Amino acid sequence: MVMHLAEELDVPLRARNSLLLAAGYAPAFQHVNYQSDAFASVRAVIEQLIAAHDPHPALVVDGRWNLLAMNTAGAFFADLVSPDLLMTSPNAMLLTLHPDGFIRHAKNVSLVI
Repeated sequence: MVMHLAEELDVPLRARNSLLLAAGYAPAFQHVNYQSDAFASVRAVIEQLIAAHDPHPALVVDGRWNLLAMNTAGAFFADLVSPDLLMTSPNAMLLTLHPDGFIRHAKNVSLVI
């Protein structure tokens, strides 16, 4: 029943594991890190895909907008942000909206937070 409800509600797989644990069941879905060896074949395809987008920028982000990879043109945008924003695990939203990020290079932007 938990899995059926999660499927109908289109709950992300990681959250489905939490629901299963809360209901007293074992997690059903494995989490694989983007940099892990188990994900190497998928990562190779993703990197080939974003490389094919050159000269246009392409970024790979996870569900929380953490930057996982970028192509050569995407690296150009990384040069436009403060190096401090790239020190820890970069987040695409932070890189875009932080005052020292991409937003400082945008024209005619009205941002209300």
